[in-house]
Amino acid sequence: MTRTARVRLGATRSIAAGGDDDRRLEVFQPVRVQKAANEVCIAVLDALRSGVFTVGDRLPREKDLAERFDVSVNTVSEALGIVERAGIVEQRRGRYGGTYVVSLANVRVVLASMLASSEHSGSQAQLRGLLELRRPLELQAALLTATRAGDEHMVQLRRLADALDPGLDTAEFRATDVQFHLYLGEACGNTRLRDYLRTYFDEYQLLRDRFPVQHLERDVAARLQHRYLDAIASRDRERVVAAADEHLSAVEELLLGARLTFP
Repeated sequence: MTRTARVRLGATRSIAAGGDDDRRLEVFQPVRVQKAANEVCIAVLDALRSGVFTVGDRLPREKDLAERFDVSVNTVSEALGIVERAGIVEQRRGRYGGTYVVSLANVRVVLASMLASSEHSGSQAQLRGLLELRRPLELQAALLTATRAGDEHMVQLRRLADALDPGLDTAEFRATDVQFHLYLGEACGNTRLRDYLRTYFDEYQLLRDRFPVQHLERDVAARLQHRYLDAIASRDRERVVAAADEHLSAVEELLLGARLTFP
């Protein structure tokens, strides 16, 4: 199965945080029979990585997911078992039972292991190339979000920004940070741009792990995230451009030693 045949999230409508667990089923599409459990697992992990679901959320029922993916309930159970063993979700019984998201720390690692088809190697030049690519991709997503996103998308972005708690451990903090940026792809209303952002972050995270780099100070990162969101919510183009530049420059200075310059 080619990667393009894999199930991907299709944000076909506005996605609100919380509420009924069936409300966000439409982000999932049917999967092929071959390795269906892996495809379901990838789809669920992608939803978590992209901010459609986050810690504390209950996933849709297995029966509903099975219908949506067009697979058996046993296949969904097998997929959720993989995610549960990774410590990402847990099954709860009782009146408020179901599958709940309990951690994002291992989402990136498990997803990468399922998507990777070969060993990845990296270099400083490759990292620079990826960071150069990020600027036009993310800036355009942020500008389109500021122009097109409805109130429900803004609420979810605020929720993701607020979740970036400096008290989180490193893996959880990084995963939560990435959720915000990927959700810009959901909110911008351009499915091609959304998919490019996802592909970018797949490669970026794999490559970044090969560098013994530091991380931004947690308080600084959280503050930059909120400034970025405030600029997007203002729907003011100049503010969005300035906030995106501030945010991305901080990442570039951390990883490359200097902010990128362009002709």
